[in-house]
Amino acid sequence: MSNKKLNINNAGKKNIVQKQEMELNFETDSPAANKILKAQILTLPLSLIIAVLIPSYFPVLIARQLVFYGADSNCVRFNGAAFGNHCFGDFGALINGLNLDGKLWIDQGTPYPPFNLILMDLFNTLTSLPSPGILLTFYIATLIVSMSLPIWWATERLGFLKRILITGIFSISTIPGIAIIDRGNNLVWSLPFLYKGLIEISQGNFKRSIPFMAIAISLRPQLAIFAILYLMTRQIQSLLKLIFATITIYLVSFMYFSGFDIRQTVIKYIEGVISYGSGIPATWPPNLGLARGLKSIFEMAKWNVPDEQTVLIGNFILLLVLAKIVLLSRREKLEETIFILIPIIFLLSAMTWAYYGVYLFVGIAVMIHFKSSNLRIGSGNRSLGNAYLICTGITLSPLFLPFRLNYENFTQYLVPISWTLFYLAFILVPKSRFQLKEEVV
Repeated sequence: MSNKKLNINNAGKKNIVQKQEMELNFETDSPAANKILKAQILTLPLSLIIAVLIPSYFPVLIARQLVFYGADSNCVRFNGAAFGNHCFGDFGALINGLNLDGKLWIDQGTPYPPFNLILMDLFNTLTSLPSPGILLTFYIATLIVSMSLPIWWATERLGFLKRILITGIFSISTIPGIAIIDRGNNLVWSLPFLYKGLIEISQGNFKRSIPFMAIAISLRPQLAIFAILYLMTRQIQSLLKLIFATITIYLVSFMYFSGFDIRQTVIKYIEGVISYGSGIPATWPPNLGLARGLKSIFEMAKWNVPDEQTVLIGNFILLLVLAKIVLLSRREKLEETIFILIPIIFLLSAMTWAYYGVYLFVGIAVMIHFKSSNLRIGSGNRSLGNAYLICTGITLSPLFLPFRLNYENFTQYLVPISWTLFYLAFILVPKSRFQLKEEVV
């Protein structure tokens, strides 16, 4: 009997170990990231089922509702670089612009930074390839690699197959990742540099972070918001070096297009950046801006607030968030501040399309790298940490629920609303609550 009991116990232990190993195949070292991962794994099959069934119930193109038209006014017409009716419009807009007269900022008012367009000009030189499809395939491949690298680097402690699965679930299986590919938008080129820069900053290597952060800001000026990390830690010398490096890249990049006479070009570029997103678009295409979230809340409450005032209220809320971050900086670790700053990248502008959610990939990669818990995500407050993870999960979820007018996706409608409520909660939670939670830890 004792041998039988021993065998049963051993078999039971073996089953438990095998079960744990199977569970570990879908886990990272971060409890916080694991919650987002599980939510993705649970919703992906449902999303696929809905994607198959919806067209048989509603007269709707799901890809269009989730992102935008496949063929739009930005289609590349001079050489037919498209896959069927899909032209990856943001790619086409830049290629067309570069092939007009080169005066992208003076005549066309593009908000794209010059360093980004230098990289695009490299692709422009390849338009003479025998098949336009080769150029598009190569371009889209750079987008997929760029959006995947932060998660791939962060999961280096895991096995190869596990890294592939987790990287895929946290990148191309999300709405922002799908939107990046669908639109052909190259903002993801900044993700690897931003991740490397933030990791160096979190580890106190401010000098080593400067090249990465300078390139990231040169590719997307919104990323200058992370300069607050240098201010919080009194790294003034490193901040000045970062400013100098970034300005140098911008000036040299402008000279690439306009020669030494760049004064008017720089002025037009700054005007274009300031004027971009000055109004609040409707709920389609899906908009992530905090002003959009506020407007939706005002509409539900039947409050008639002009768009200009809504934008100002949104900017004031984000200003209060930054102020609170500075006030709490002595007690917070830098990675905790990073989590709060990352969503502000896409909330700051009143017009921010779905693909800007890819910056959350960097946040998830930081979570995995530092094995972050919910408590750390919420700056020492577990409830805020849970709310942050819910907002992130909604932003990434490919779930299509056509419950809005014109079959707009209800899930994406909730994204700016949920982030707005999160940052209001972040402002309103008393400072003592943060201190108390950290003392318990």
